[in-house]
Amino acid sequence: MKVFRRLAGLFIAVILGIMSLTFCAAGEKTEWDCTECGRTGNTGNYCGGCGRPAPWLGSGTEQTGSGASWKTLVNLEFNNWEGFTCWQMDVGSVECYLENGVLKLNILNPGSESWSVQLTNGDFQLIQGAEYELSLDMRSSTDRDVEVCIQHYGDDWQVYAGEWFHATDTMTHFTWKFTMTEATDKTPQLGLNLGKLDTMPGTAAMKQHQVYIDNIQLKVLE
Repeated sequence: MKVFRRLAGLFIAVILGIMSLTFCAAGEKTEWDCTECGRTGNTGNYCGGCGRPAPWLGSGTEQTGSGASWKTLVNLEFNNWEGFTCWQMDVGSVECYLENGVLKLNILNPGSESWSVQLTNGDFQLIQGAEYELSLDMRSSTDRDVEVCIQHYGDDWQVYAGEWFHATDTMTHFTWKFTMTEATDKTPQLGLNLGKLDTMPGTAAMKQHQVYIDNIQLKVLE
């Protein structure tokens, strides 16, 4: 958890070194009433009561139940660049490609911090008390851990929840569940930290390697 907390102060200090490859902007925000839970006066892209998307977010919003498509907040299959941002900060260096429908990150230098190389998405909101499930497919040419964090975007960069996935040269499906215990956040961020971690000692920590990621999904369970 100490590693996660360091994100807050250090992230702003290195912001001038950021390279952004792409960014997906949020949609228009007007007041609307939720037909799922009855909450009125929502102003974000998702209902502050149940997480249902606003009417302007597209198809699937009329479905209900645990399998409803609107419960999938993030769905990145990497057939194009839309929906994620790839960052390099501090002395971290990375090249990002789309290769046969999979995101390939050629990490030239992991840098000195976990967030020196980072993949993020922020087109969703977190509801207090709701349970979420994150899943993704990933492999790495060098065995390594990948730090995953759910945090506030901006200000103090508060981290709400974090997990570690161990990637090997075999494409593996990872799943992680967490509950949002803090107040509802309309501007959170999902971050995959691919920089140097404490579990990468010695020369292996600075070795150039490739990480392949696909099928990132973030769902509301309840």
